[in-house]
Amino acid sequence: MLKEAIEKIIELSSAKNGLIEIEGLPYANDKFDPVIPPAPDKMRFSTLIGIVDFMDNARVDIKEAVEFVHVRSHDQVSVVSYPTKPWGKRNVLAEAV
Repeated sequence: MLKEAIEKIIELSSAKNGLIEIEGLPYANDKFDPVIPPAPDKMRFSTLIGIVDFMDNARVDIKEAVEFVHVRSHDQVSVVSYPTKPWGKRNVLAEAV
């Protein structure tokens, strides 16, 4: 039991690129922070027409990524993506404020 624990510690301490993988998900090995892949910055518009034009002229892969439009208030609307893998985080693709 102790030998297995020591071997596991040695294995974790020699992780490549400072990352370890637990149950198929990457973590930073010093604090076990999840490593979330970078997402593109959201497009910002000042009117709803800007969002409509953005969606009308968007590439097919962006249109397929849109799950819903979130109306937060009469002057704030967001276009939100499907949850991304592996963490299930939703990205705001565009926003009108």
